[in-house]
Amino acid sequence: MNGSQCGFCSPAMVMNMYSLIARKRTSANDIENSFGSNICRCTGYRSNLDAFQLFSTNTALCSSAYVRDIEDAHESILCLKDCAVCDDFEIINVNDPKAIYLRLKDAEFFELFTIEQIYENFKKYPKASYILTGENTGNGKIHDPNISF
Repeated sequence: MNGSQCGFCSPAMVMNMYSLIARKRTSANDIENSFGSNICRCTGYRSNLDAFQLFSTNTALCSSAYVRDIEDAHESILCLKDCAVCDDFEIINVNDPKAIYLRLKDAEFFELFTIEQIYENFKKYPKASYILTGENTGNGKIHDPNISF
């Protein structure tokens, strides 16, 4: 992994890879799919993927050289300026994104896009327990009225 990491994710990545290759012959696709439960804050997974592909049964076929580097993402064009319809992936261009609500048997989930939507929910459910997360890291602010700090 040539020293390009902060070290936060290394133990989990290494143990994940060890358990993956210990039980079967591993394809490049298996390795890439195994990254879903790990968090890497500094490399965008590229250096880990490159290193772990050495253990796959088909490295040459699925080299990450064909994957654009995170630093080059700004060069990608997802939707041309003159296109009539943008796909769901381009949510950042939505001027007024609507909150998404999901109710399960014993829990409610909201996907909120603006600070105003967050404060509206706080006012609407002042005594509710809630977790605020950013991105998909699972880190966030936990508020439970039964817990005092």
